[in-house]
Amino acid sequence: MLKRLIVVLIIGALMISGAVFAWYSFKAQKNNAPGTILPSGGTSMKVLLPKAATHFRQRDPKWGKETIGGSSETIRAVGCTLCSVAMAVSDLGHPITPSELNANMIANNGYTEQGWMIWGAVTPATDNFAEVVVRSKPDHKTLDECLKRGEIPIVKFYLPGGIPHWVAVIGKDGHEFLIKDPAVKNPKPVKLSSRAKWIHSLRYVRKR
Repeated sequence: MLKRLIVVLIIGALMISGAVFAWYSFKAQKNNAPGTILPSGGTSMKVLLPKAATHFRQRDPKWGKETIGGSSETIRAVGCTLCSVAMAVSDLGHPITPSELNANMIANNGYTEQGWMIWGAVTPATDNFAEVVVRSKPDHKTLDECLKRGEIPIVKFYLPGGIPHWVAVIGKDGHEFLIKDPAVKNPKPVKLSSRAKWIHSLRYVRKR
């Protein structure tokens, strides 16, 4: 009886281990889906955009409680895209806070019903100063070329729990891309690889 119980427990443990392994394998495959790239790579170079000094935090009490257009969610909770674009536009030479950009986006029908940013609305929301270029999939070459031209990429990755998150890329050290993260309190640039395992989407902000 005891031997049979031990065998059952061993088989159960093996089944649980197999299920856990399968789940992690599926999750890894999902994260490494076609079109995703590693958070570091491309050409080795050392560059830090000279005017990339702006750092807007989602949780800043000046605008954290404001709601994103098209939804009832706050900038504090879901404003990473808004803050990243505001940082990029400001650093390119058109100072604008997340609160101001949010108001302008709302005035220009710049959000979907779900509160997702409509990229084309960034141009009228910044008085025709800036535009967002949408890439069908991310690649290191585009990231490198943007930084060389002084344009500011914003990239999406997933936080633990599958939460999508956008940050502004403002430099590179060797193969490591440097970012300003609106969810991080420290204004100093951090390595993208310290925050992300994969890059899932790429946009970049440039002057018109």
